[in-house]
Amino acid sequence: MTTRQTPRTTILIVDDEPSNIATLVALLGGVYELSVATSGPQALELLAGDKPDLILLDVMMPGMDGYAVCAALKQGALTRDIPVIFVTADASPASETLALAGGAVDFVHKPVNKDVLRARIRLHLELKSHHDHLEERVHQRTVELAKATDEARAADRAKTAFLGKVGHELRTPMNHVMGFTYLLGREVQGARAQELLAGVKTAQEHLLRRIEAVTDFAATQAGTLGVEVIDLNLLRLVERVEREFADEMRAKGLRLRRELAHELPPDLRGDPLRLHQVLSALMSNAVKFSGGQAGHITLRVLQAASHPGAVTLRFEVQDQGIGLTAEYQTRLYQAFEQADNSSTRAFDGLGLELALAQRTVALMGGELGFDTVEGQGSTFWFTLRMPIGQSVTAVSPTPADDAGRIDGFVAYLGHLLADGDSRARDVWQALSAVFAPVMGERMRDMQAALDAFDFALARRLLDQAVVQGRGHGERP
Repeated sequence: MTTRQTPRTTILIVDDEPSNIATLVALLGGVYELSVATSGPQALELLAGDKPDLILLDVMMPGMDGYAVCAALKQGALTRDIPVIFVTADASPASETLALAGGAVDFVHKPVNKDVLRARIRLHLELKSHHDHLEERVHQRTVELAKATDEARAADRAKTAFLGKVGHELRTPMNHVMGFTYLLGREVQGARAQELLAGVKTAQEHLLRRIEAVTDFAATQAGTLGVEVIDLNLLRLVERVEREFADEMRAKGLRLRRELAHELPPDLRGDPLRLHQVLSALMSNAVKFSGGQAGHITLRVLQAASHPGAVTLRFEVQDQGIGLTAEYQTRLYQAFEQADNSSTRAFDGLGLELALAQRTVALMGGELGFDTVEGQGSTFWFTLRMPIGQSVTAVSPTPADDAGRIDGFVAYLGHLLADGDSRARDVWQALSAVFAPVMGERMRDMQAALDAFDFALARRLLDQAVVQGRGHGERP
């Protein structure tokens, strides 16, 4: 059996005096593997091939003294970490200071004290061993951390892809359920039946908001959530949000107060879909945490600043709910976080809406924040700079109940178009009279897009018609 031997520690002696070399060899030869150089250039030449564990270096040598050799060592990437002990007859403080300042780890006077020299060598070799071991551990930990980081990123990408896929797979059948419910509402008579359908509709909207939150959150994680800038009607947008929560607020005994500053321009440019999503998230949060108590929620839009061709708006949703604890405020915008994460929590939801709202507002170039008093309520707000849009022809308002039903049909058609579902053509044909007030002059273009199976164009035409205030919805 072959025994593996540990390599002996190597020391390079650099001295131009043979007697000094002989003394050091006799002192250290039985313990260490020694090599010798009689000049600075020779030492540097040897170091180009083999790297010793420690160097004993004389100061006073012809041509290239010890200080110059040490300086050359400290400039080399492969030699700068080799510990250097000066062994010299120049015992002046200035010489010692110059040696240590140049990078030497120690300074021993000649004639050498054998015990002192051996102790100094052992000390610095131990320090070097600890240093090398530490560097190895740091490198190992760095590799492990890099691997763990790569695995975490891969897992995060897989989670994002999974969320996006699940959201899409759930949204498609949910759109059909909502569409059939709206169609059923046209056939069913009687107040009780309509009341039951209203409850179904509210539950569907709850679920759809959560599905869309999951889908959009996955898109923000993947960096694929887009923002567009088109003309929109502000009042039309606010009214859609109000109708969306009307039934739920009524069931909780809550009243909605709308406060729109009189100087607001009626027509703006921005992303109505993302703006609607953020307002819906803040309204959903306000309604959720105002449960079980009478009171009101205020939806407020103020003009914070005016610019040439643009305005900065401040949107606020103020509730009289439970407020936010100091502890929850620190994790308010973390995904999948709730004020109460226990299995018996009183308030439902995925904990995504506020996190998504913050990211969406930032994507639109704005800022989202909040003011809260625990036990008294909260005000969530966000600011956006928006260009002033082109004026849209005013139309007669539609009663709120009819507007809500039309919103449902429009939403159903929009979801079918977004999914590329060919049943969008059937819905359009069956309800073309319902869509006519919404589409206005775009009816012919919409029909042409659907005939050509260009669902992307049809979706854009529908969105433009809705957000620019055609159909039901007054101008401010």
